[in-house]
Amino acid sequence: MLVKVDATVLEGWWYEGCGIYRHVWLRSTDPLHVADHGTYVTTPDIAADGSNAVVAVAANVRNESDRARRFRVRTSLHPKAGGDALAATLSETVALSPYSATEINQRLTLAFPALWTPEQPNLYLAVSAVEEILDREEGRSATKPDAASADPAAMAAERSDASEDADERRDRSFEPGDAESHEGVRLADRYETVFGVRSIAFAAERGFLLNGKPYPIRGTSNHQDFAGVGVALPDALIAYKLKLLKEMGCNAYRSAHHPPTPELLALCDELGLLVMNENRKLDSTPRGLDHLRRMILRDRNHPCIILWSLENEEVLEGTATGSRILKRMAGEARRLDPARPTSAAMNHGWHEGDYADQVDVVGYNYGHRGSAADGRRRFPRRAQIGSESASYTTTRGEYADDPASGYASAYGTSIPSWGCSPAVSWQAVLDDPSLTGVFLWTGFDYRGEPTPYEWPCINSHFGIMDTCGFPKDVYYEVQAMWTPEPLVHVMPHWNWAGREGEEIEIWTYGNCDSVELWLNGRLLGEQAREGLSPIKWAVPYERGTLRAIGKNGGVRAASAERATAGAASRIVLEADRTRLGGDGTDVAVLRVSVVDAEGRIVPTADSLIRFELSGPASVLGVGNGNPSSHEPDKADRRRAFNGRCLALIQPSELHGESSATIRVKAISSGLVPAELILTAAAAAGARS
Repeated sequence: MLVKVDATVLEGWWYEGCGIYRHVWLRSTDPLHVADHGTYVTTPDIAADGSNAVVAVAANVRNESDRARRFRVRTSLHPKAGGDALAATLSETVALSPYSATEINQRLTLAFPALWTPEQPNLYLAVSAVEEILDREEGRSATKPDAASADPAAMAAERSDASEDADERRDRSFEPGDAESHEGVRLADRYETVFGVRSIAFAAERGFLLNGKPYPIRGTSNHQDFAGVGVALPDALIAYKLKLLKEMGCNAYRSAHHPPTPELLALCDELGLLVMNENRKLDSTPRGLDHLRRMILRDRNHPCIILWSLENEEVLEGTATGSRILKRMAGEARRLDPARPTSAAMNHGWHEGDYADQVDVVGYNYGHRGSAADGRRRFPRRAQIGSESASYTTTRGEYADDPASGYASAYGTSIPSWGCSPAVSWQAVLDDPSLTGVFLWTGFDYRGEPTPYEWPCINSHFGIMDTCGFPKDVYYEVQAMWTPEPLVHVMPHWNWAGREGEEIEIWTYGNCDSVELWLNGRLLGEQAREGLSPIKWAVPYERGTLRAIGKNGGVRAASAERATAGAASRIVLEADRTRLGGDGTDVAVLRVSVVDAEGRIVPTADSLIRFELSGPASVLGVGNGNPSSHEPDKADRRRAFNGRCLALIQPSELHGESSATIRVKAISSGLVPAELILTAAAAAGARS
């Protein structure tokens, strides 16, 4: 069997990649089976006192044989982590004609359900067992199953978690308890659907409601690439990116501008991130509607998804033609999934014609801030969201605009005309809770669309983190806004040889009431925080230690410092995980720092780091977050950018071994090398 992609057609304005860069599975089913993405699980009624929830399960069952089949569907609900059934039901027997399909609708009651939220992402499993009714006298199907369905080998295509759409699994072996095992009943299919119990609503007066309570959406927009791999991300890297966003304080993820991989959605279910799932184009042609249908049918069981975004920044926004197209798409989305609202990520045309009225939640790309001219205040009954905001262009570790090098200052002095700081964008939500929330542009720098500069820059500067996931200074502004823990951050670095006595502009981000600033043990002053804006200082440079102390109620609550680093002395390696799977798909992210003799990161270091491996593994890719670097990503070396770079290590598939040791050594001329040991284990569940 051959699967290939025609990558010759021009695509979007950012780097979308080409070829096959997501999992491709060959699925084998009995002729009598649940259709591909054929279940729809909702929780239409959740008791206010938490005592129970109604779970509605619709299963599309297909008969792809030339004979009529009689069957019933046995559905049971389980904790996703495993365990006995919490509820179960059995349908009536149904006769299904050859080459036809029917939908079986069942309702179950789940007692005292654990609700799904980003803070507590509780998940359940709905198991739909299709039981064929056989002729009991002859011990065979009343309609004589064909050879394929009678062959146990043809029915044994059980898909493991690693080779399966992450939200659906099949097991065609007959298990006691799944159905009667006596003669006369045959298990034709067993289909598993992960779901969560939760309610959502967008209200013009109260904002976004999760399980009946106001819940401001703290989101970022994200493309699908990462340093070293382009858009071909192993699942482990998807998880790594999502965890970084969660640590920053995100509770939501916008997939811009494409349907995400199923593995990303499964991880958002498990880690706890709301998702704005986005269709690729405004298109009501048969092909366009087919793409939309496939996205919704594939993804509609994920509790993480709260919105279907039907388009992004299309030129037909606000026009009569666009309105007709959007109306057709929104109608199709509501037909397939009436449980979720539709939206459109609009950058114009909000109050022109009836375009915005075709969706349930109006998305404002950069139009949600301030002025009455944006149309938002003219339509107070609209549910609305800041579908895209900020566009704050900065480069990690750079503190002056440098067009020649392609760097944008961390002070935000070279942002596009439509952009603003994340603080300005978030303030709009605080001022008007009905806005429901925002998706900042973007969580990470991404390939293509190099703004504010053009080629030879190779990626954008919009990210709150760079392409490697290293935080920029603005990361701490966002973290201070979105997390409750006391925080203070001070910028820039404190290595300014040759500028002694010259005033350096100091910014402190944080969420404390006030900040003290100290230099080499001397108190330079204390300032109260006003709103979300950074506190600014002007300090004559001298070598030493700059320390910021955040205070709440006059009591020290947080601190941060910048110390003058010495010459680069050694390399430090840090892995996100040291124990990995041995199936050949797992990845460890190695963060590399160049430090001085005291262990302080040298903020201007650009040493060339080379990686040597022993053991069954390879360097999958490298990166450093430099938006102007043209070094190859597929290499065993990378130059540090402002003190940091990254290597992705992928163990090989283990054959006949239960585990293997992998040694990674980082080497650079003139620096003390670093070594780190990873372990790959063949056993399932070895990742930690």
